[in-house]
Amino acid sequence: NTMQWSGGVKFAAIGKDNRFIREDYIGGAWIKDTLVSNHFRYDEKLLMLYAAIEKTFGKTAVTAGLRAEETFSKGISLTSGEGFDRSFTDLFPSFFLRHSLKAPKGNGIHFSYSRRIVRPGFRELNPYSLQFDNHTIMLGNPLLLPQYTHALETGFEWLHKYMATLYYSVTNHVIGQLASPVAGNIIEYQYKNLDKNREYGVTITVPVTLLKKWQITNNLLAYQSEMKIKNNRLKQSTLAVKTAHFISLKKLADIELIAEY
Repeated sequence: NTMQWSGGVKFAAIGKDNRFIREDYIGGAWIKDTLVSNHFRYDEKLLMLYAAIEKTFGKTAVTAGLRAEETFSKGISLTSGEGFDRSFTDLFPSFFLRHSLKAPKGNGIHFSYSRRIVRPGFRELNPYSLQFDNHTIMLGNPLLLPQYTHALETGFEWLHKYMATLYYSVTNHVIGQLASPVAGNIIEYQYKNLDKNREYGVTITVPVTLLKKWQITNNLLAYQSEMKIKNNRLKQSTLAVKTAHFISLKKLADIELIAEY
């Protein structure tokens, strides 16, 4: 029945200076092709503050946290003049609760919530047009925004090892590639922020001990995802099964066998 507080600060700075130079061998000399060569600079600074509190009420343990982030990012293509310069502040709360039903047997239930961020990468922000072959071009997008996810999870654990979990998540501004046909039988792929993705599913973990030195972990995952792109909705159902066997042969070898579907 104690309460614990924690907090901290973190600063990160990233700088990239990327040059892509194409040269053609003409008349016995290498000549720079200015139409496809590119010079891109990117700088990002992150200032993060976080605080968390932990408290136990009898058989219930609660952890709550909050992270604040200030992002400063700047990128410029010295070749085309395209670029961006922006800053924004985000808050990321998190909450976790676990209640023990029968402590000696390891039975309990849990619930959690968190807000997460995935920032676009250097390659995704670079406006450079990269042509792979005569029919495929990939474009970056300096206007990309980060994608944000709200995630909920609840589950039941028994005998310290068996677990069943239900989860639901919503992601906004999903970063993805859209394909568009252009002149000359060329397909152009560009990174863009899609509308929204919803996902919900169940995971089940069942460990088994066949022998003292033969441990097995079985996992089942089933989920439904739905992507919204403008006025279109794309749905997909997924089922995944995995079994992992670990066998220890004393003074001889450790054997690990994994099967997935």
